[in-house]
Amino acid sequence: MRDLRLRSLWLALGLALVGFVFVLSVLPTADVPVRGFNDKINHVLGFVAMTLWFCALFERRRWLMVSGAMLALGILIEVTQGLLPTGRKADVLDLVADSAGIGAGVLLARLGLEGWPSWFERVLVGKVRQP
Repeated sequence: MRDLRLRSLWLALGLALVGFVFVLSVLPTADVPVRGFNDKINHVLGFVAMTLWFCALFERRRWLMVSGAMLALGILIEVTQGLLPTGRKADVLDLVADSAGIGAGVLLARLGLEGWPSWFERVLVGKVRQP
């Protein structure tokens, strides 16, 4: 992992984000609090956010691992949706949208957004004074 002062916090928040996305993905359709967006756009945006989050926490040499983990999450969500009687169904096009989000998240990280946790730490916590 990257050398971040709030590393544990960033990791915990990222895992909470993954949990939140998973829960929203397997809730019965009637219980989903936010509706009206295109389902595929939801998939893309959710996976962009999660992928960018974890790319920012791990070195570039680990981004393939991050991408694989995100794809595994997308597969897990679809399998779970197919197995649970929640009114949802597994959809291979959701995996395509997830993959597009993963690719976009890696691209955004590569274009410079991978440093967002360091920026937040500088703004929120301030620079550490050298003795």
